[in-house]
Amino acid sequence: MSSLGRTSLKSDVMLMDLSGTVLTSKPLADAFLQAWTPDGKKLVCYRDWKAFLVTPDGSKSEVVDVPRGAFTERAQYFSSRHAFCWSLGWTTRGIACSDGSVLARKDSLLTDLMVPSPDERYLAVLGACGPTGRITDNNLWIYDRSKQSWVNLGKIIISPNHDWDYIKPSWNPWFADSSRLALSTESGIIVASPDGSQRDVIAQPGSPAGLAVPSPDGRQVAYVTFEGTPRKARPDLTFWGNTTIWIAPVKGNGKPRPVTRQAEETTYCLRWLSDTELAFDRFADEMLYRRARIWKTALPTD
Repeated sequence: MSSLGRTSLKSDVMLMDLSGTVLTSKPLADAFLQAWTPDGKKLVCYRDWKAFLVTPDGSKSEVVDVPRGAFTERAQYFSSRHAFCWSLGWTTRGIACSDGSVLARKDSLLTDLMVPSPDERYLAVLGACGPTGRITDNNLWIYDRSKQSWVNLGKIIISPNHDWDYIKPSWNPWFADSSRLALSTESGIIVASPDGSQRDVIAQPGSPAGLAVPSPDGRQVAYVTFEGTPRKARPDLTFWGNTTIWIAPVKGNGKPRPVTRQAEETTYCLRWLSDTELAFDRFADEMLYRRARIWKTALPTD
């Protein structure tokens, strides 16, 4: 993705293999990329108030219109319902689905930052407050579709960059078995159960942290630490760079370990490729993100 201003973000969906070889000769879609479907066969995309699935050969399916009355155009996908969902917005609050149903009602405003658990029993949604819709609440709400009830897990930090959602990155805190979430909070990096009954602090970074994500086997959590500095072109704004990626064991007395050296760039998205490799992006403090790169790194073996 590159930025040509907030009203004209350019976002082409492409595919590459783990060696960095681009597999698509042309973009699969001009859209924001949300996630893979659980079976790994299709990509969940949205843009310009439409949501759809796209295959690696560029075929689109299940194209739906996101209502203009929704919170924003961002949408998620429930494979068990073959339906997209989105935040209803200011008047009728809750989560709606493209099959015409209401997934969940809520008496307070929810943002469009939502992530279904892998088994799709739960839905994690970030709360919001204020007439502008900016993410100023940061309480993470969990909806249990089985019990039809909400639980507030408290304030979390996806990224210390309050403008993190600007270029539409994605975020997924769920463990693969849907039993827990990895979250960055003011207390540190925690692992919590969906009902909030268990909360274990596994790391206490010495600087602002975010993007906590559990490994596929559930044994480790990766996260990023940041340092805020004035932006070069706008000293009144903060650039959250000087980033380091860390891993912390979920159980035992092991200490967090850095996986990368500190880099002056910022990171918007962090993912596990396997139990031993991580993928992440880096953006420099510059216009148009000309030096944006996707990286991968292996975990230390010692």
